[in-house]
Amino acid sequence: MYKSMGERLSYCRNLLGISRRELVEAIGGISLPTLSRWELNYVEITRVKLDYLIKFFKKNGIDVSPEWILYEGGQPPINNNLQNFDKLNFDELSYLTLSNLKNNIENFEIYQVNSNFFEPLICNGDYIGGVTYDNLEILTNKLCYIIGDMVLYIGIFNYEHMSITNMFKQTIKINAVMKIGAVTWIAKRG
Repeated sequence: MYKSMGERLSYCRNLLGISRRELVEAIGGISLPTLSRWELNYVEITRVKLDYLIKFFKKNGIDVSPEWILYEGGQPPINNNLQNFDKLNFDELSYLTLSNLKNNIENFEIYQVNSNFFEPLICNGDYIGGVTYDNLEILTNKLCYIIGDMVLYIGIFNYEHMSITNMFKQTIKINAVMKIGAVTWIAKRG
């Protein structure tokens, strides 16, 4: 979905609803030109500065792993700021956000999770979104959603074994895959 580190970094900043200037003013230690060069992929971010940004995002309600920003592996962004909404507002806001992404990104899918297989990261009632792929092999070791046997599964996909694994190393073999894609957006109910 996001082809570069800069796009993924920009996406995390946009989840907070702040400009580049607001971000550098809030955290200090990073100049506006430097942040711009990172987001535009002119220069690579150092691990120290990335860890600094990750801590800032987490403090402000966005949980994301450094690996996701660097390589689109690891934990995609989770917007914990949505916990402040009541159920109706949460559902409406999540659906509107995901619908907007679906309208702008080819092969983007929206689902409401109906299991707790990948808890505590993703639980029943949360919303996920992601891009569906035909080439399953490229999804190995990524957080994926899989529709098979009319069930929605979320987990770390293993192409070789056609299975998904949760945080506790429990594995489910997937017998029939109707759709599969990388999870790129998560809204936690609370």
